[in-house]
Amino acid sequence: MLRIRVSDTGVGVPPQEAAQLLGEFAQLNQGIVGGQGLGLYTARASLRRIGGNLTFAPNVPSGASFTMTVPYSPAAPLARAVEVVVVREEKDGANAKGVNARGACTERAADGSAADKNNIENRKRHILVVDDDQMLRWLYATLVKKYGYDVTTASNGAEAVEVLRTTAFDAMITDMNMPSPGDGLLLLRECREKLHIDIPVAVLSGCATESQERKSCDALRAHYFQKGAQKNIVEHVLTHIFPETN
Repeated sequence: MLRIRVSDTGVGVPPQEAAQLLGEFAQLNQGIVGGQGLGLYTARASLRRIGGNLTFAPNVPSGASFTMTVPYSPAAPLARAVEVVVVREEKDGANAKGVNARGACTERAADGSAADKNNIENRKRHILVVDDDQMLRWLYATLVKKYGYDVTTASNGAEAVEVLRTTAFDAMITDMNMPSPGDGLLLLRECREKLHIDIPVAVLSGCATESQERKSCDALRAHYFQKGAQKNIVEHVLTHIFPETN
């Protein structure tokens, strides 16, 4: 097993928040820094999928250490442990953003078979997930599949419309705020008013002021949810749309 530890000399983690640090949508100093609170959660989930793990320990008197373990079988044993120490730097205006990959992809059933559109009782439900953030798109799709549904993903509203023209879905989960071409509200209008598709739609928003967005969604017969309001937003959405989800 390969073990890599990264330590910093920052402000550290309050003891009362340490237990939730690696959880989904966990953020320290919420509202001060950007992001969705999914970076550490996604990193740990990815490592666990291949038999590794990510753990956290506070440093004294300040900072924190994160240890990543990865399955590794070298031809010869490693001569010594490797430790990386990161000294924290404050940079005004520095705001890391994830890389957004473009392109839609379809997830099939495990046996490779296509869904039978004529018999909803004898097939998996098929859900379209739309988000411009590559990491969130992957995470939402992974969680949807975890509950037994087939998934197709799209990276913006325009891609989603093209997929909706040719593929039948049982529901759609879309981000509200996406760059051009086509945010969540425009996609919803296209779905209802031009394509005349009346499937359940869940709109996810990270906006702090929700009243106008919620009214717009209500007018277009869509369910409105705020990101981070629930520990597992995808499970919350699915059980709201499909009560049999477990």
